[in-house]
Amino acid sequence: MKVSLDIVYVNYLSLEKLQISIESFLACLKKEIFYFNIFIIDNSYGETGEKKEYKDILNLPKKYNQIQFKLSITKNLTNIGYGSGCNLGASLGKSKKILILNCDTIFINDINFTNSLINFLNKVNDKVAICAPMILNEKKQWENSYFSFDPFFLLIKPINHLFKLNKFLRFLNFKFIRNYLEKMAYLNRNKNRPVFVDWVSGCSMLIQRDFFESIKGFDPKFFLYFEDIDICRMAREKSKKVLYYPEFKIIHIGNYESSKKTGILNSIFSNKTTRYHISSWAKYLFKWRKDFLHYKNSKYTIFENINNE
Repeated sequence: MKVSLDIVYVNYLSLEKLQISIESFLACLKKEIFYFNIFIIDNSYGETGEKKEYKDILNLPKKYNQIQFKLSITKNLTNIGYGSGCNLGASLGKSKKILILNCDTIFINDINFTNSLINFLNKVNDKVAICAPMILNEKKQWENSYFSFDPFFLLIKPINHLFKLNKFLRFLNFKFIRNYLEKMAYLNRNKNRPVFVDWVSGCSMLIQRDFFESIKGFDPKFFLYFEDIDICRMAREKSKKVLYYPEFKIIHIGNYESSKKTGILNSIFSNKTTRYHISSWAKYLFKWRKDFLHYKNSKYTIFENINNE
């Protein structure tokens, strides 16, 4: 049977969540509908505290023997970054479609799962390079996961982060800024309709392999954060579309590591994920500086009904 899907996880100190995510997917497959690979890239194996073995995960093919799939694990002695980890995992497979998943994602087991999954997979083609599902939080409430390339929106994107870090700055949370951020996050649109958007959250991202390989995968300069925005911007550069497809849904628990510590200075100096966030933001602004230098000529805020295609 032809391999139809390569699933890639990059694990960093999230072994328990990883197993829950994989089992949630396998439990949803009532019967074999296609053959697939699961590639796990462990970026934390070489660090103290993540010396656990993968015995339970490696036993999953036997536990779910009614489903035909292969599972492989690559243990890195150093953390090569999220995007580079995804690139390594994707390089191990040959399927035409690659599903990038965070370890803290959970599949929803319902009677429509098989049909919605197949429809989701079929949405990626020569014109649609990236497709993303509807994201729900752990309470199964809708979470915003698609946004605009509007240059000013991306320029002020860290403001949201600053509001979370500093109590004083919350008083500066002006209504016009909040309204602008909401507009660029398409919050005034119907979240239940499939639409083409500018960029989608990378916690669950289906990518066409031909496109992925044509751009050599995620840009390794983004060690953590902004790799999802960047690859969607690359799709725009290649005249490919990015689709938000709410018929297929997935739960994202979300750790939000870069916002866990309060206080701007405290967060910058004691939380390395905050530093990664700021660094990746700066790298994105520099890489796509033409969008900001030629603001009036930039094409952004696409929200196009899929039926218009």
